[in-house]
Order: sequence, then C-alpha cells, then structure tokens
Amino acid sequence: MCTGKTGIRRQVLEEIIDLAKFYDLSRVILFGSRARGCYLEKSDIDLAVEGKNIVDFALDVDEKTDTLLQYDIVDLSTAREELLENIRKDGIILYEKI
Repeated sequence: MCTGKTGIRRQVLEEIIDLAKFYDLSRVILFGSRARGCYLEKSDIDLAVEGKNIVDFALDVDEKTDTLLQYDIVDLSTAREELLENIRKDGIILYEKI
C-alpha cells in the first residue's frame, strides 16, 4: 500500500519517542517501507537509532509499545554505508535530542 503515510498509529509513535527519551538516545529515525509510505499491512517498523542504551531500547520498544508489528532496530554507528544512504534519503526523524 502506497499512501505517503507511515501507517503507524500516533500512540505507538509517542511510545517510541517516550522510550527514546527514557533511554537517553540521541536520535531515532524511521526508515524503510513505512518511511516511504509504501508498505504492506504487516510490514515491520524499521528504526535507526543513535545512543548508548540501544539494546535496552530495542527490548523495551518491542515489549512496551501497543502494536503487534515487529521492529527492526539498527545502530547508526555500526550500519553499512549503503543502509546509511537509504536512511539519509528516506528517513523520517521521530526524535532528536537537542
């Protein structure tokens, strides 16, 4: 489905942002099919994250958000250049610490 929207409920996005703040992450970027607005109903939620508590964030985002969708969490500091290019091109910043 190509809608130009992410297909992720506002409540889930807010829960992701709250967890990013709780774990003191620097940045969370939505990328992949949901960021492009061209996804299937059961497409996963691809998140690129930057910070020190990524493993804890990844565990909790899967457990504590109100969605049955799967997450794919990528650490920006270890991501391949090809993936970084896609994130730069299509990514939507959900949270950035200032």
